Amino acid sequence: MNKKGLSDVVTNVLIILLAIAAIAIVWFFVRGFLLNQDLNLEFDSNLEIKKAEVLLSSNEINIIVRVLKKDVDKLRVVVYDSLGNTKIIDLEDSSLKQFQQKEFSFQVSELNGVLVKVEVYSIYIENGEEIVEKVGAEKSLVFAERESANNEDDGSDNELIPGEYETDFVYPRNAVVLFGAPFVSNSDCADWIDKNNILENTDNLYANKIKQNICPESGALVSNNFGFNIPSGAEIKGIQVEIERRWDWVDQGLGRTPAKDKKVVLIKTITPSVSISASNLAKTSLDWPSVDTVEIYGSSTELWGESSWTPVQVNNLEFGIALTVDNSGGLNNEPAKVDSMKIKVYYSLS
Repeated sequence: MNKKGLSDVVTNVLIILLAIAAIAIVWFFVRGFLLNQDLNLEFDSNLEIKKAEVLLSSNEINIIVRVLKKDVDKLRVVVYDSLGNTKIIDLEDSSLKQFQQKEFSFQVSELNGVLVKVEVYSIYIENGEEIVEKVGAEKSLVFAERESANNEDDGSDNELIPGEYETDFVYPRNAVVLFGAPFVSNSDCADWIDKNNILENTDNLYANKIKQNICPESGALVSNNFGFNIPSGAEIKGIQVEIERRWDWVDQGLGRTPAKDKKVVLIKTITPSVSISASNLAKTSLDWPSVDTVEIYGSSTELWGESSWTPVQVNNLEFGIALTVDNSGGLNNEPAKVDSMKIKVYYSLS
């Protein structure tokens, strides 16, 4: 073969290789474009959350989800609380067509913090395998009002008769555990177990705080959503709290230190930040007893260090009680226990 013939062969081979490379490059971009148009999973969600509410009385979440681009075989929800915990739930009967929207309700009782956000992901079933959308839709949860308050006086503005009033002692409908300012920052100390046991009347079921040497103060056990409906023109005269609690002594003769109050404060708000009463009414020198005992904090004239309280503050679903304890002096099997927490509000109308 002469030099010209060899040169022609090399030229043809190079042209073929360049053509193959060009086709591969073009196919790479076209394939990526087609995949993105088909599923659009990499950059935005196939879903839109139209509503996201949480009912504090039961931690029931209500969401409305709309499908934007492609039919969905199932929906997966991720719920976040204020402590950074998550709960994953695959919704039943959640197959949706394109542009269809549907409301779903479900309860989340396993998370200790305030429920703050939901994310929803599409799930597609292909060849018997579930493919989860990489980018979900997200929305912050808003608190929904419950239907009625559970205090004796309904606070109706239709009968604003001047005089002195007081509600019954009211039990909460929600319980959370908080850490971080203004409470302890060590999340390992926020270890109240079975927090929802404080929601019912005295029934000998307890929220338990186990002993921890590293935690001279526990995380805050918070009860709220009392459902007060104080009339808008009322003057708050005092707020009284009753907490039924005990410390389980295994052997009272070993010289151990019983549990004690660290903080007993009123919660003004939890979101967007925690705000508490100016005064801490904890009885820090008083040992918790070994039998269920009700301790009283506040009175008909106690405003907890505040110059005043408004009906809006007291009627707020986040208004409540926060309790922290020191249970570092006992044994691991000697928990501090809380059976119930309740509030009475004194007010006047003029």
